[in-house]
Amino acid sequence: MENIAYGILDVSQFCCLLLGSDQTVVYANKRAKETFGEGLAGLSIDHISPENQSSGQSSRDAMRAHLNMADMLGSKRFAWEACSLDGQLLPHPFEVDCATLEVDGQACTVMYFNVLGHNCVGCENLKERKDTEERIKTIMEHMPMVALTFDSDFNILDCNQAAVDMLGMKDKQHILENFAQNVPEFQPDGTPSQAKAKHLINRALEEGVIVFEWMSIRSDGEPVPAEVTLVRVESKGEYNVMAFQLDLRELYKYKETEYSLKQRSGAMLDSSPLACSIFDENNNIVETNRKAEDLFEIPDKQIYIDNFYDFSPRFQPDGMSSPEKAAQMLETTRENGSANFVWLHQTRDGKPIPTEVYLKKVVLEGKNHVISYARDLR
Repeated sequence: MENIAYGILDVSQFCCLLLGSDQTVVYANKRAKETFGEGLAGLSIDHISPENQSSGQSSRDAMRAHLNMADMLGSKRFAWEACSLDGQLLPHPFEVDCATLEVDGQACTVMYFNVLGHNCVGCENLKERKDTEERIKTIMEHMPMVALTFDSDFNILDCNQAAVDMLGMKDKQHILENFAQNVPEFQPDGTPSQAKAKHLINRALEEGVIVFEWMSIRSDGEPVPAEVTLVRVESKGEYNVMAFQLDLRELYKYKETEYSLKQRSGAMLDSSPLACSIFDENNNIVETNRKAEDLFEIPDKQIYIDNFYDFSPRFQPDGMSSPEKAAQMLETTRENGSANFVWLHQTRDGKPIPTEVYLKKVVLEGKNHVISYARDLR
C-alpha cells in the first residue's frame, strides 16, 4: 500500500515533500526532484530556499514560523519563493500547503508546492480547499488561545470564542460590530492605539510574523495586557493578519505581588538591628540593608557593597588574612548549611568594629547564596 501511495504522488502535478520532526526531507516525489533537484532526501528544507524572501525576511526564520503555525493549527497555507539545490532562484513563487501528521508513530509534516496562481490536481481542488478552510476554522474556534483576523487597515474580520470570553463581550458578532470599544485610545507607551495597530499589521504583512505586547479593554473596563503574535495569512487571494493573544493578567498580578513582597522584605531588612548582607556564588555581596550605613558610618550602603574588604582590616585577630578567612567561612557555610563566628570589621578610617556573624545558606532564584547577619559587639 505504501508503494502504491508513493506511485500516486509521483504522477501528480504538484511537488510533494515529507519532512521529519527535525525538518529534514524524508521523501520527495518525482515532481519535487525535477523542480528542486535530485538528492533532496536527508537535507534540511532550508536547502531549497533563498537566504531571504523578497520581503527581506530571513527564509529560515519565516519557514520556521510557518511550520510552527502548521504544528499549532494542524495545517497552514502560505506563499513561498524557492530555489533549486544548486542555488538558482526558481522563476515562479509557490503556494505551499502544509499539514502535520503521524507516520509510523513519528510527527511529520507534508508539504505541497504549487506554482502560485495555477490550478493543480489535488492541491487546488475547490472542494479540498473549502474542506481545509473549514477544518482550520473549526480548530480556531475551539482553541483556548484568543485568535482574531484583521485586514491591512485594522478592521476585524473574524474571531474565536476565546476572544469573546477574554473581552467580556456578548458574542462574536458583538465583537465584530463593536471592536473599537475594546481598544484604548493610547497604548501604555503613549502611542495612539489605531496608529500603532496599523503599523504593526503592516510589519506583519511585510515580515510574516512579529511578537509584541498590547493592551485591550474588556467590556467592563478592565485592562487586559496580552502578548500578541501576528501572522500573515493568505485567504481567497488576499493577505490578512491573524492575531494570537496570550492573556498576561495573571503574570502581571504575579509581578505586582512579587514587587510588593520585595518591598515588604526590604522594609523588614532595613528595620533589622543587624547588618544583613547577601553573598552570591562568587562570594560577592549583591545586597545589604540600611543598617550597614549606621554600622560603618557611610552615607550609602552601596559603598559597602562595592568595597566590602575596605571595611575589614588586612588580617583578622587570629592572623588569617580577611579575604582568605571570609572565603573559608562562606565555603564552610555552603558545606554545612550555617556558620557562627566573631569577625573584626572597621570603618573606612580604621576604627575597629568587633561583630558576631551568623551565616546561613539559602537558595535564591535557583542558585546557592549565603545570608550574613552581623551583630555589633561594641
